[in-house]
Amino acid sequence: MSILYRNFDRRVFNKKDRIMKKNVIAILVFAVFFVPLEAQKVSNFSYNFDNGTVITMDKDWGHVWVQQRQDAFAPNGDPQSVVITVRTMGDLSKGSTFKLTSAGKDVRMKDAKAGTYDLKVTTALAEMPGSISFDVNGIVVKPNMKTTVSITIYSYQIYISEAQGNNNGFAGYDSKVYKYKGNAQASPSCGRPEFYPKGNHQSAISPDQKTDALSGKINS
Repeated sequence: MSILYRNFDRRVFNKKDRIMKKNVIAILVFAVFFVPLEAQKVSNFSYNFDNGTVITMDKDWGHVWVQQRQDAFAPNGDPQSVVITVRTMGDLSKGSTFKLTSAGKDVRMKDAKAGTYDLKVTTALAEMPGSISFDVNGIVVKPNMKTTVSITIYSYQIYISEAQGNNNGFAGYDSKVYKYKGNAQASPSCGRPEFYPKGNHQSAISPDQKTDALSGKINS
């Protein structure tokens, strides 16, 4: 089964195995959202939880901002060919790892030779076990110069909590959206979940019991 959150950023949640008959609470936290200006393109973007949940985009939006610049090595400094900085909105991440590659082979960032490379970025999620990963193509290294790559990830922090519940065979659900910590979104139309058969986002499944626009019960 898939869940589509309307009036949010239209992301689709797909789970490899069926939703268990539990209360499912989806808490979506995000800090600042705006569409950044055009920047360097990224590819192979993925947002995954370790439990098999995959978050995909129903409509594209600018979720990663990348810039690079080249500067001469500082006098008396320790030469470093590629330096990377990553920042995220809110508490999305608890750290990132990087791989600089050329023709599929790993290259040391400290002393990479002049050329054009790809950069693989993996950012571990703070709230749930999982990660956001993507590739940055076209990292340019010039002779005797340092390339600084600045990456900002604009994405929603998504948290899904599952707990056993007595729902007479149904799966209970409840969706909450926070603009930032401690400030819940009051509009009942924001973060409104819709359910679809896996792989079919044309005809929504109506909840069997609907408490309000954000919560109810559905036959899983």
